[in-house]
Order: sequence, then structure tokens, then C-alpha cells
Amino acid sequence: MSKSDILLESGTNEFEIVEFTVGNSYFGINVAKVHQVIQHADVSVIPNSEPALEGVFDLRGEHIVPLINLATYLHLPQPITDSTDKIIITEFNNTFTAFHVESVATIHRVSWSSVEAPDAVTHSHGSVVIGVIRMQDKIVLLIDFEKILMELSPRSGLEELNNERALSDNNSLKKIFVVEDSEFLRIKLIDVLHKAGYANTTEFTNGLDAWEYISDSDSITPSLIITDIEMPSMDGHHLITKIRNESPISEVPIIIFSSLITDEMYKKGKELGASEQVSKPQINTLITVIDSFIK
Repeated sequence: MSKSDILLESGTNEFEIVEFTVGNSYFGINVAKVHQVIQHADVSVIPNSEPALEGVFDLRGEHIVPLINLATYLHLPQPITDSTDKIIITEFNNTFTAFHVESVATIHRVSWSSVEAPDAVTHSHGSVVIGVIRMQDKIVLLIDFEKILMELSPRSGLEELNNERALSDNNSLKKIFVVEDSEFLRIKLIDVLHKAGYANTTEFTNGLDAWEYISDSDSITPSLIITDIEMPSMDGHHLITKIRNESPISEVPIIIFSSLITDEMYKKGKELGASEQVSKPQINTLITVIDSFIK
């Protein structure tokens, strides 16, 4: 089954990960974020850069790509030999970034319902761990690549809010649900919404928590929902499917705000019922879209 086939399957709550190792630990990254895997790159070192940033390299004359050493960033031991080392080139947030890893193993297809919140392991790897997958003989950790990129390259983070935008007194009365698993991004997004005048927000760390709240007959009806795609327990696409087909608020505007808005993912989101889709980190576009739905 091809990558595009996986992306275009509707409402399955499933995804594929590329399993890789760093410092004898197992990690995973969504296949949808992987552009390609290579074994070597001619890297130019950048003076006075972050320790985890090995440098940059030219990708086929089309992109200058930063190379991040994950072992250094995660404070994990480096291998004695680099004979099996690989470079995972990613594409998300409209940016190409490469990550130096110890080895790349295989691809697994898993359900988001089997991805556990990282409560038990957050202290060992910080808030960079966003999900835990228990496999037969190992534990695979999903890490927050967006957070890593934004920490090492702040310009790749959420845009600054356009201060020239007119605020409406009615915005504070509109309830907005924010569904985002990354604490780092969720805090920033909530802050931007409040600065934009949308102070009445309720946040959820995954699609399942949001769905259970929405399913409660006594829950508050939102004026709009913003959701990420990749989340433990229930992803954003499956959440949209449930809301559109099984909830009393099936007509509520739902905006996907994700780093994965490729042509394929946009098509899938539209088919499932997303009202609009905005690619991270385009926060001003997001606010403009929210304004168009909340009048």
C-alpha cells in the first residue's frame, strides 16, 4: 500500500510510522512527515550554532536543509561507529529539516487509539515525547518534531499576530475548542487566540478527550473547533468524522491547523468535512479564517 493510499483512507484513526533508533531507544515519526531517508550528506558547519545543529546541506540544488543530531538534542549516548547512521529528511510546517539518527528499522501501521499519553515518561525526555506505543518487544516513543524545530529555529514557529487587525467586542463571547496534543504549541496557540480577542477557549490534548466532552449532552456548544491532525488516542481526522456523523453539533465550523497540510492531506480533510485547513505556522491566516466563520 502506497503512502498516498494511507493518507487518503478516510476516518480510520490509523497512521504509519517510520521506526528509528537513537541511543538504544526506539522512536517513531509519522510517514506523512518523511520526505526521504538518506545515508550521507555533505554538511557545512554553521559557526556559533546550537550544539544539536550539525550544519546544513544542499538537497538536490532545491533546498538548503538544516541537519539536527537527535542524540545530542535528546541527551542520549552517541554510537561508537556511525556505520548504520541514517538521515531522515522531513517536510512539515512548509519546511525541509533533516534529523541524524542511529538507524532506521521499519514501518509500522498503528491506530491512534493504541498511542498512549506520555505521562510516565515525560520526565525522562521532557515534553518532547508526545506519545507512547507499546509493541510486542519494545516501546516506541513519538516525539514532537515541531517543538524541536521551533526551539532550534525560532523563525519556523508560529507567526507574530498582526497587531493592525481590528478586534471585536463580541469575540470574547464566542467559545472556541482547541484540540492540540503538543503542550508547547497549545500554549502558544491559546495565547495568540486570546490576543486576537478570542478569550473564551477550552483546550483538549487529544481528539478522544474532545469527543467525550462533545458527546456529553450537558457540554457547552462551541462556536468553532480548531484541531491538529496527529494526536494520541484519536486523531483530528477521526474526530471530524465523529462530529460530522454522530454529534448534535455536526454543523459546527472545524478548522484543521496542522503541519501536515499537503495536497493529499488537504483532500482527505475536505472529504471528511473540515470547514477549512491552515498550515502551521500561518497564525495570521488562521485568525483570518476564524474571523470569517465567527461574525
